[in-house]
Amino acid sequence: MSKFLLLICFVIPSIVLSQAIRPSGTMSTTLRNGAQVNMLGVAPGGRLVTDENTKGSPFLEEDYAPGSLYLSEDLAVAKIYLKYNAHRDYFLAKIDPLHSDDQAQGVTKTLNMKVIMNNDVYVALPNAENRYDLQYYQVMSEGPKMSLLKKNTKLFKEGFRASTHLTRDVPSTYSDRSVYYLRDTEGNFFEIPKSSKKTFALFKDHSKEVASTAKKYKLNLKNEADLVRLVSYYNRL
Repeated sequence: MSKFLLLICFVIPSIVLSQAIRPSGTMSTTLRNGAQVNMLGVAPGGRLVTDENTKGSPFLEEDYAPGSLYLSEDLAVAKIYLKYNAHRDYFLAKIDPLHSDDQAQGVTKTLNMKVIMNNDVYVALPNAENRYDLQYYQVMSEGPKMSLLKKNTKLFKEGFRASTHLTRDVPSTYSDRSVYYLRDTEGNFFEIPKSSKKTFALFKDHSKEVASTAKKYKLNLKNEADLVRLVSYYNRL
């Protein structure tokens, strides 16, 4: 199926659904190379709905951003609009940014699928904690030895009503949390620890050089930009 017809799948899901028996709300589109991109419909109640008093949002950004989907290195869907639910780890996609969320589709995770959103790159990889699960990781730096990945998460804390007239309601809240990982060429994940010394030890074959460079250029490993610089340096050794 051509990429043009793939885009049509967003607009006319009923035609696609009529072509085969599949779970309600799911669209499956086969590309010329035989790979598939599945768009899983988000039914009412299928995504987290919170009341107006909730602070924060499950989405990394509230607005949809232009983007595209790749299956490995093959362009699957272009010129769509996306936003990322960091609480439940899925992307919403729609062809027209003016369409409501009710018309958006949830993008089904596929191993090694790349999602490019506003020039940021996300890839679906085995969960660092559970290889049988897939998670989206933001690619911060890639190289021949190590990749630096960022797991964006929105933590949800349920609020509660005031118990007496002397106390106040506490709203539910979403808060940001990020975890950084190194991933080697064999697919192994190494969480970046809080200790700089333990972080240098992750670069086993060049730990001394990495530590020396970090000290020379006064790199703060708690700073994302400095961490990217350090991993990029290591990949050049």
